[in-house]
Amino acid sequence: MVEAAKVARCHVIKDVFHKFSPHGVSGVVVVSESHLAIHTWPEHGYAAVDLFTCGDQGDPWVAYEYLAKGLKAGRVSAMEMLRGAMPQDAPMGVPGVHNVPIPAAAPVREPVPAMVRPRLRVAAIAGA
Repeated sequence: MVEAAKVARCHVIKDVFHKFSPHGVSGVVVVSESHLAIHTWPEHGYAAVDLFTCGDQGDPWVAYEYLAKGLKAGRVSAMEMLRGAMPQDAPMGVPGVHNVPIPAAAPVREPVPAMVRPRLRVAAIAGA
């Protein structure tokens, strides 16, 4: 995971991993751009990976490709989601996106400029 962050041009701040008994690991790599996380279930040949980045420096797709190859994944699925987009910016009909009006009493937030809008890329990797 740390090497995946580095090849993706992310700036690693800290990493924490926990090994489970008898097998499996969960861990996170905190990077300046956000974080990369992994949860594995070797008994099922499955790993779930979340790659969160902000800005233009880190490229989560590079980390994704590095991990898919390193884990020798037999099957790979990925979903890319925008983070920081206001609900009214989301296209209608996108699964998981709910365009719900904000109550009048709620504070009004300024939209996040596109150039600083964070990205979220999620990958689930099934082992061979």
